[in-house]
Amino acid sequence: MVEEGTIQGYISASTFSDLYYIIRRDKGRDWTLDFLRQLATFCQVATVDNAVISMALTSTFKDFEDAIQYSSAIVNQIDAIVTRNPRDFPVTAPRIVTPDRLIQELTNSP
Repeated sequence: MVEEGTIQGYISASTFSDLYYIIRRDKGRDWTLDFLRQLATFCQVATVDNAVISMALTSTFKDFEDAIQYSSAIVNQIDAIVTRNPRDFPVTAPRIVTPDRLIQELTNSP
């Protein structure tokens, strides 16, 4: 849906390095860099700067990576965080939705 322009997608800057190290183990360096280049063509990069890190460091999140994702969403004024683990985000704003739920909402599927 992001690729078609139905919604605007963001990915935090720190997620690019996380994805690189995770995917590279299985797919190799060249394939992974090609994938990340494609991802960067249709997703906006949400800034991870001093304000994001400062917020994450003072948050009560159990997982620091989740704290960075949340703080990046707040600083970049993003409407929702899409995650497979919504329980990891004990917040009411921004909205926390699973990929399946987002697809249901956008396609008006039950």
